[in-house]
Amino acid sequence: MRRRSVSTRIFIIAVVLFFSTIILFTKILVPAERLVLDGLGGIILGVRSFQEIISGDMSVTEGKARVIARRADEFQNTFIISSAVSEGSSIISGDTMIGIVVTKGSITSKVEAITSPGFIIHGVLSRSGIPMELHGKGAMLLEARLPRGADIAKGDMVVEDQVARLGIGSVVDIVDIASDPFITIIVQSPVNLYTLSLVDVREENTNIR
Repeated sequence: MRRRSVSTRIFIIAVVLFFSTIILFTKILVPAERLVLDGLGGIILGVRSFQEIISGDMSVTEGKARVIARRADEFQNTFIISSAVSEGSSIISGDTMIGIVVTKGSITSKVEAITSPGFIIHGVLSRSGIPMELHGKGAMLLEARLPRGADIAKGDMVVEDQVARLGIGSVVDIVDIASDPFITIIVQSPVNLYTLSLVDVREENTNIR
């Protein structure tokens, strides 16, 4: 009887901790991130505007958003754009898919690059039509696993597996180990996130998770 009582108590504590964690994340951490995003975005936009006035360059390309801040490390590649965009929207550079909006503020938005570790996007080899699941690896790289014998070569282009068929990147390496029935392909995005300044927005959900 004593063991059963202890087990019940532990179960109740675990349930309470579980729901407390959910409440902490949804009611405190997420709103706090939006608050910080708005504050940071407002400061950066203010500084940018002042710099443009001083330099005399007030031109803004119509239909585009500015990249006003960025962060890149081994865990994520994120950047902030100067537009309040719906979460889940695609961020594009030219005809290349580069990220998805993960947090919408009142004047700015936070974007996660598709090459961030943990991101998954479905793509297709434009030459052979082979579908694949690409995983972000950081440093503007993604990787996918395909069966040995797949029709693929270095330089092949990979596009988004949707009607628009936005570009994702090109195959830069193929890792083939004799004991492995699969090959690993490395895909590199053509967009340099570290120098990116203007982006386009497509306000609809993508096949990223």
